[in-house]
Order: sequence, then C-alpha cells, then structure tokens
Amino acid sequence: MTTYSPIIAADGRKLCGIQSCGRPHRVRGLCLAHGQRVRVHGDPQADKPLRSHSSRPWKGAEVSYIGAHNRVTREHGKAVEWKCACGCGRQAADWAYLGTDPAAKVDESGRLYSADPEQYAPLAKSCHRKFDAWQAQRRTGLPLAVAVAEILGA
Repeated sequence: MTTYSPIIAADGRKLCGIQSCGRPHRVRGLCLAHGQRVRVHGDPQADKPLRSHSSRPWKGAEVSYIGAHNRVTREHGKAVEWKCACGCGRQAADWAYLGTDPAAKVDESGRLYSADPEQYAPLAKSCHRKFDAWQAQRRTGLPLAVAVAEILGA
C-alpha cells in the first residue's frame, strides 16, 4: 500500500497529502476519506471531489418528512426531554410542526412538514392530535369532527 507524505500547514498541523484537500492527516499521509478510497480502489482518486455533508440531500431544503423530524431531534434533543409547549404541564412526546413555514413541504401521505427545526414545538400526544386536527380544519375548511376523524384514522 502506497504511503503519501502529509502536507505541513503553516501552523504545524499535518494535512492530507492530496494537494487540493486540506483535511487533517489521519492515515498514511491522507485524510480519512482519501485513505478509504485507497483501501477500496487502490488509488485516492484525487481528481474526483469528495462528497461533503453539505452536498447530501438531508442537509438542505430537500429533506424528507422523517429526515426533517430527525433534524429537529438533532437540533433540540428528544421531545420527551421537554414539557408540552401548550402549557398543559405534561411531558411532551412528539415534535409537532407548527404550520408557520412559508416554504412548507408535503410528503406523499399529505403530511405537512418543514426543513427548518425552528418550526417545531414539543407537544404531548393528546395535544399533538388536537393541534393537528385544528390545523387540518383550518387548512381544509372541513368541520372539526371530520378533521379529527381524518387525523385519528377513524
């Protein structure tokens, strides 16, 4: 296996031996990503750009419903670590989308969500159901009983 010479930065840090990389040196003169390419392909493939987290779809606005909720959990922690935002005093169970994002998204099941973690609030289960029913009624104009039946799947 070929060993590459790390590049020494002005502050003395060792950087990846691939001139255009600039990531910290980790293994045989390369960063982890270029080292992995050597292990898999036998070549660091320096001419191909490395994929960064910012290039993945879940990092931008093109996030799925589940990805958006995972993002909220990463940003704010688990909902059960919070009290219900409605003021009922109970422990929260879920992160609820508040319906206030002008760039809201709709998934294939018709659920509204946002890519922005700040658009969610921790709610207890029953408060979340009531809030979703209210949102559905407000959005569709259906009578509240019909909106609640749709939310609860009845």
